[in-house]
Amino acid sequence: MPRSKVLMDKLLAELRRQLTAGFRPGEALPSQRALGDMHGVGQATVHRALALLADEGLVEARARSGWFRAGAAAPARSGRGKRAGLRRIGLITRRSAEEWRRKQMRLYEALLAEAARRGLPVVMHTNPRLHHPTPARNRLELSRVPWNEFDAALLVELEDAVTLADPLLKRHPVLAVDQDARLFGLPSVSFDEEAIGRQAARHLLDLGHRRFAVTDEVNLGGWPAEASWMARRHSFEFAVGRHGGTIRPEWRVPSIRHGRGESAAEAGARLARQWQAATPEQRPTALFAIDTQVLGPLLDALAGFGWQTPRDLSVVTATWDEPPALGARGRPGSQAPAGRFANFSTVYLDLPMLARRAFDAAEDLVRGAPPFDRAAAQPPLIASPVLLVPGESTAAPGS
Repeated sequence: MPRSKVLMDKLLAELRRQLTAGFRPGEALPSQRALGDMHGVGQATVHRALALLADEGLVEARARSGWFRAGAAAPARSGRGKRAGLRRIGLITRRSAEEWRRKQMRLYEALLAEAARRGLPVVMHTNPRLHHPTPARNRLELSRVPWNEFDAALLVELEDAVTLADPLLKRHPVLAVDQDARLFGLPSVSFDEEAIGRQAARHLLDLGHRRFAVTDEVNLGGWPAEASWMARRHSFEFAVGRHGGTIRPEWRVPSIRHGRGESAAEAGARLARQWQAATPEQRPTALFAIDTQVLGPLLDALAGFGWQTPRDLSVVTATWDEPPALGARGRPGSQAPAGRFANFSTVYLDLPMLARRAFDAAEDLVRGAPPFDRAAAQPPLIASPVLLVPGESTAAPGS
């Protein structure tokens, strides 16, 4: 079969899976250029694939608007939020303005860009303190937020349980962004965290892997666990377990986020020695990195023993850095492993799409439209889809 036919069939299969699993009827797809970058093909190939999917009734093209998931048209928005009652948006974060600007955090860039696209003024309320290695020093004082200066607020990176449980948040129209805060009675807009783990597991299982390593967050000094990372790891392990996969305790890669202890380099060297001492029948053949903090030092240490990625260890990670190669553009704060720009398979988190869903939800919240009407039994979660970007992965030995 010609290589072009193989590539087109693979692209069509992945797009069908993503469309049915993650996009609502009437929702805009990423641009053809973005889809081409994600899947490592040209825009002409993407256009042909979308045309075939249009013949199947899965997508539709709209003049000067792009491609959309076929079905009922998306609810009409006032475009820029004014007729819907949303005239000004609040952006509340536990980070200091200096911190997120210095790190060029793309989450904030995406939210501010979406506000500008809609013509909505933004009221920023940041932490007056710089990042400090104690939870209390990073806690935002909600009583200082100028609540009367905006119609709805987006709570960004407010992961502290004390802050999320503050009764003050129940008195105002607020949305938690990039996290599921329904446990605290707050409507939320987040990536489909469980889908991240499932997609990573499916990709590696399809390649025949049955022995897996996984990064495992370790927090010290009283810091809370990152709930989104936990959801990714749990869904990955559940999917692996259902299909007979194995994750041994010594295959858990500690990723230390807060507190003092073993460094990432020390953890990588220790794990490399441990894995090297195991027999080939015992070693993991694939790794799911829910984050990339310890990934670079681990791969550097394994390379010292002659391991190659992905020949000896296929890696899938989750990122919102530029696809397909993590950090390929060398952005500050890139999540790429130290010293390399490996083209790992990636579950890509589309930040512009998350921002669109957050602002659409804010408009619905202000208008009291579903799913934010008073009759709702519990606060809703609006999940943003994730996309698997196949990179350099190898089949399991013997498969």
